[in-house]
Amino acid sequence: MSGWRDDFEQVRRRAGELLAQGEREVRRQADLGRLQVRLLDVERRRRNALRRLGERVWDLHRRGAVNEPMLAEAFAELEALALEASRLRDALADRRGPRSDEREGPAR
Repeated sequence: MSGWRDDFEQVRRRAGELLAQGEREVRRQADLGRLQVRLLDVERRRRNALRRLGERVWDLHRRGAVNEPMLAEAFAELEALALEASRLRDALADRRGPRSDEREGPAR
């Protein structure tokens, strides 16, 4: 009589493990998604900064004047955005582990 209870407990325990594993994977995927959105935003801001820099350089060229502080400010903004994008790419690479279908272990 206790055989079916043992089986039931094993199934219940395994179901709990699978549920916890699924919850961890969902959290990991959500975290990766948030990082990807942040990276896309930084890359968009960087493209816009590059466009503004190009407009400034062209305007300065047409006027025949050079405004070093304005260019230095634009370059500093671009460097900060490039550094942030690089940091986010590294964070994404670190957090991307083997996908759940690539993990080692027996299939159940």
